[in-house]
Amino acid sequence: MANNKKHHYVPQFYLRYFSDDSKTVNTYNLKHEKIFVSKIRNICQENYFYVHVELEQIIGKIEGKQAEIIRKLLTDFSFYSLDDKEKFYLYLFILMQYSRTKASAKLTDEAVTLFYDEVVKPILKSSLEMKEKDMKPDFFDKITLKMDNSHFLPMSYSMMSVELIADLYPIILINETDEFFITSDNFICLYNYVKFKTYGTLGLQSPGLQIFCPLNEKIVLLLVDSEFYRLELDEEQNGTGIVHVDKSSDITAINKLQILNCDQSIICSPKTEEKYLQKIHSEAKPLFRDKKFRSRTVSGFKASDSSYHEILHTSKIPSNYKLHLSFLRLNHDLNKKWKGIVK
Repeated sequence: MANNKKHHYVPQFYLRYFSDDSKTVNTYNLKHEKIFVSKIRNICQENYFYVHVELEQIIGKIEGKQAEIIRKLLTDFSFYSLDDKEKFYLYLFILMQYSRTKASAKLTDEAVTLFYDEVVKPILKSSLEMKEKDMKPDFFDKITLKMDNSHFLPMSYSMMSVELIADLYPIILINETDEFFITSDNFICLYNYVKFKTYGTLGLQSPGLQIFCPLNEKIVLLLVDSEFYRLELDEEQNGTGIVHVDKSSDITAINKLQILNCDQSIICSPKTEEKYLQKIHSEAKPLFRDKKFRSRTVSGFKASDSSYHEILHTSKIPSNYKLHLSFLRLNHDLNKKWKGIVK
């Protein structure tokens, strides 16, 4: 069992795409702002992260299928050369990596805390039953709500959510510049040009959603809501958009998004310079948020028993980062139409 105690939340097969020797990668630590050479087997893992060795083994079998599909995608550059089963496993790879990391567990913990503070605590403080038991309101301020193995919750949702992203249009970004794509310990990045004042737009079915998935230092798979964007494609191969990115500013813009999304470490090939990462990290620092979830009361109503109820809407707080890509532009007409519908 000791041999299986290291549970990776970023697959080792994936990390090897950013390695020159299949054994090590460069990791840029956000805290120390330096590059370290790290063994792949020792990063993006935690002892018994999935608690049960059997679960880790099941995930490993799924990763085996996903590794074959990503290898095929990097060879053919065609999403639609994949059959339906292969597409399913590729979508599942994206969703699992969005939900199975330490960063995802932290986000779930924050959501649970928000739920307690915004919903449970006010109910307890105003409860007649609690008052009759002489439990004062400040007692509940000392209580925290915790969920064991909190990463299991988003993982379970994601593994049932393939249909929610299957309608996004796949684009393969081929890096033709002297810069290199980077990845991280939390590398699936969601972004949206569409913004609503009162609603989040980073849900899997949000209009205008973009999902960035780096595959190696020269390739990124981008899934987009094609109705909301005007795409400047170099070519289309079997239903897959291909963009040969020749502007370094586009590469850096995507890399900054990766820095803002990562938990602790950026992962890159040895070709990526430390000064480059330090520069874009410094530029991104003012955009980091300590709080990543928000809530608001959508409506309130009185039930038939005269009790009062509220509907609470929670969502991820979008970054203030303004992503500008030369090949992707917002469909302003459709955006205005939606803003007229969503108040």
